[in-house]
Amino acid sequence: MQSTSWPSNHTYTLILLTAFDFILKSAFSLKTVGVTGSYGKTGTKYILSRMLSEQFNTLHTPESFNTPMGVVRTVRESMRADCEIFVCEMGAKKKGDIKEICDIAA
Repeated sequence: MQSTSWPSNHTYTLILLTAFDFILKSAFSLKTVGVTGSYGKTGTKYILSRMLSEQFNTLHTPESFNTPMGVVRTVRESMRADCEIFVCEMGAKKKGDIKEICDIAA
C-alpha cells in the first residue's frame, strides 16, 4: 500500500500566504480594519462591515475566522478585485498572534 505524502501545516501556510500576498498586492486601494479584543469581536466586525458596506465594497472574515489561516483563507476564497475595505477579526491565544495577523493583512 502506497502512502500519500501531504504537505505539512507550515508548507501549506506558506503556499496560502504566497497566494494571499499576490491577491492583496493587486488591490492597491484596499484598506484593512482590524477588530480585536477580549469579547465582542465578531459582533463588532459584523456591525462595522454592515455600516461600511453602505458606501464601500466590503469584505469581512466570516464567523470567527480570526486566526492567520482563517484570514488567509477568507482573502484567498472571497476577495474580489473591487474590494475597498477588508474588516478583519483578529484573535489571540498567545503573545504575538495579533502582530502576525497584522503583518499578513496589512
